[in-house]
Amino acid sequence: MTRGFPKGIKVNKTVPVLSEVIDNIHNRLREVTDKRGYKYHDIINELKIIDDDGYITVKVALHRNAILLSAESEEKESAQQMINEWEKIITEL
Repeated sequence: MTRGFPKGIKVNKTVPVLSEVIDNIHNRLREVTDKRGYKYHDIINELKIIDDDGYITVKVALHRNAILLSAESEEKESAQQMINEWEKIITEL
């Protein structure tokens, strides 16, 4: 039984967000994802963006003004690159 086990290397990061931005951030992130043509799954308070090299989960933290990023890929560099890209997107919102 290996279902649910990580298939690659995970990289995590917490990105702080201003309180005035956090209220509508899920919709804004979904708009950015659509605009860039990414494949994704929209799950209540998170987006799972699927890439050829892996995936990244972008999740709104429940009790603080932050976004939780978690990327998984076979290569650590690919996972870190996804984290860096989405951190930049979030800070530009």
